[in-house]
Amino acid sequence: MIVASVVVLSIINVVLIGLMWGERKSNRPFERRPVEEINAFIIREIGFDDQQAKAFKELSVKHHRIQLQNQGEFQRIKDEINKLMLTGEDAKMDSLIARFADVCVQKESELYRFFKEVLIICNGDQKRRLQKVFFEATGPPQYARVPFEGSKDQRPPR
Repeated sequence: MIVASVVVLSIINVVLIGLMWGERKSNRPFERRPVEEINAFIIREIGFDDQQAKAFKELSVKHHRIQLQNQGEFQRIKDEINKLMLTGEDAKMDSLIARFADVCVQKESELYRFFKEVLIICNGDQKRRLQKVFFEATGPPQYARVPFEGSKDQRPPR
C-alpha cells in the first residue's frame, strides 16, 4: 500500500514538473507595442473622428509621460529594495516598501484617470466600445474593476 502510494505520488510529481516546464518554455517574452500603434488601434476600434483623435492623442501623450515617470520611480525603488535585502535595515526597507506601494497606487490611479478623460471625449456608442477595449486590456468582465453597463449578454467576449 505504501509503495503504491509513493509510486502514484512520484508519477504525479513528474507529470506536474513536465507540465510546468512545458508551459514555461512556451511562454514568449512580453512584447511592448509602440504607443502610436496602440493609439491607432484604439482610435480605429472606438471610431473617433479627427477632432476626437487629436484630443485622444494629446491625452495619450500626457498619460504615457506620467506612466514613464511612475515606472522609473517604481524600478528605482525596487532596485533599492533589492540592495537592502541582505543588509537587514528593516526600518529603511519598510519605508521603501511603503513608497513602492504608493507608486503602484499612482500607476493604477493614472490608468483610470486616463480612461475617465477619454470617456469625456466619447459619445454614447463610443463609450460602450471603449469599455469593451478597456475590459479586454484589464481582464475578463467578472474581474473588471469598473462596473459594466448593460446586461450580461452584451458583455464583450472573453
